[in-house]
Amino acid sequence: MRSVKFPGHIINQSGVATDDDLNRIVHLWNNHRIRLFRNQFAPCGRPMMMYKLPHLYGAQGHLCEVTAEHAHMCLEECVQEGPLPCDKTVFEQCCLLMQENGCSPATNLSDAVLLYEFL
Repeated sequence: MRSVKFPGHIINQSGVATDDDLNRIVHLWNNHRIRLFRNQFAPCGRPMMMYKLPHLYGAQGHLCEVTAEHAHMCLEECVQEGPLPCDKTVFEQCCLLMQENGCSPATNLSDAVLLYEFL
């Protein structure tokens, strides 16, 4: 069982991270400070402040408001329709490649990444 270690926290990669895991990561990320580097173009500061108030760091904000209706419409476009995770032809080609190379379907995250990279 592989894990990623963060200061004081461990997130299990055998499945999907829980909301608590993600909240801990967000808290750690937003409470650290990006230090000043010799590179004059690299900004420094707290990540959330840099994201929310880019003008304070000499940057331009590129956020745009999205209505709940538009977000819901996008979500519907991303939902898997039918039993296949992708286009039927792509799925068949991947199955053929797996069969020809003696690969079996992945049963965990690390195997899935290796299979994806192979395909």
